[in-house]
Amino acid sequence: MVVGITGGIASGKTTIAKELEKLGAVLVDADQIGHDVVDNVAEVRDRLREAFGDSIFDAQDRIDRSRLGERVFGDGDALGRLNAIVHPHLLEELRSRVEHLASGPGGKVIVIDAALLVEWKAQEWLDYLVVVESGAERQLERICSRDGLTREEARGRISSQVGADERAAVADEIIGNDAGLDDLARAAHDLWLRLEAIRK
Repeated sequence: MVVGITGGIASGKTTIAKELEKLGAVLVDADQIGHDVVDNVAEVRDRLREAFGDSIFDAQDRIDRSRLGERVFGDGDALGRLNAIVHPHLLEELRSRVEHLASGPGGKVIVIDAALLVEWKAQEWLDYLVVVESGAERQLERICSRDGLTREEARGRISSQVGADERAAVADEIIGNDAGLDDLARAAHDLWLRLEAIRK
């Protein structure tokens, strides 16, 4: 069973995904795959250098994600160029890892933690899609606190993703996250029980 966990930035989706991993799911982290692609795929690095220049690389010739983020967030054209370079490789690797896991011994729940599942239309090949949503003000507070961004920068990150209505329209389930971590952990546990029931 392949389950996608998605939601807006700082919505709590990764917390839900990690709680499911504790309960027995196999977790696939799309952010980590994206980092691996950007750091290690020569074609991607070359195209990023061509598109955005040497300034996005640090002294050790590694991608400086904060500099890259400054270049693309709030600039729709630049973000589009970045996504066009990175996402095909990321999605290819994501599908490959999921297929590899699914081909092993049966009974697994494979959970994909990814912010852009709806943008990628991944719901077409998932068995179940969970959207985690949070109120706009809490979302802003979390982004600013977690990432050290201004509220304006945080709004730019939020606006770069599809809206809550578009995610909700294709979700099998929506989990609200406007309380504390304990409530989110209970929501993950309840979700796990529902997933187990569906598998049976």
